[in-house]
Amino acid sequence: MAKWMKKKQAAESVGISERTFRKWMNSGLRYSQLPTGMIFVRESAIDEYLTFFETDSPTEDQQAEQAVADMLREFGETEEKQ
Repeated sequence: MAKWMKKKQAAESVGISERTFRKWMNSGLRYSQLPTGMIFVRESAIDEYLTFFETDSPTEDQQAEQAVADMLREFGETEEKQ
């Protein structure tokens, strides 16, 4: 069975404010609203929404790690030649 969460719980699960979560809902995040007005969101709907913004581009941390690895490799090659 799919995990359903109230709006506040869903926002907390991804570490954002309820205000930001409402913006996500207005931007296409799928949710269910009961006749009472209570809003529920499936955990899988959040995953799908975030996947839309997924990128293959390396993060700054990954770029920094790669630069350090390249420098260490070059340093090791320089040491071997001497």
